[in-house]
Amino acid sequence: MNLPKVVSDLVNTQNNFDGVAYENCFSETAVVYDEGKTHKVRKEIEHWIEDANERYQATMQPVSFEEKSSISSS
Repeated sequence: MNLPKVVSDLVNTQNNFDGVAYENCFSETAVVYDEGKTHKVRKEIEHWIEDANERYQATMQPVSFEEKSSISSS
């Protein structure tokens, strides 16, 4: 499957349980919402994913990908 680089990088870092590399897939102002909690900025995201990896060891396996145009006509 031909995924965008950022998605492929995110999947690979998650599957390698690499919190630092995972954090670097996000912008400095990113926000992640998981398990009823909001995690802001990359350092917070790193701490969240490292804790989640320790507890769950979850991996990702994309099953499909479809790209759609975001251009709308008015």
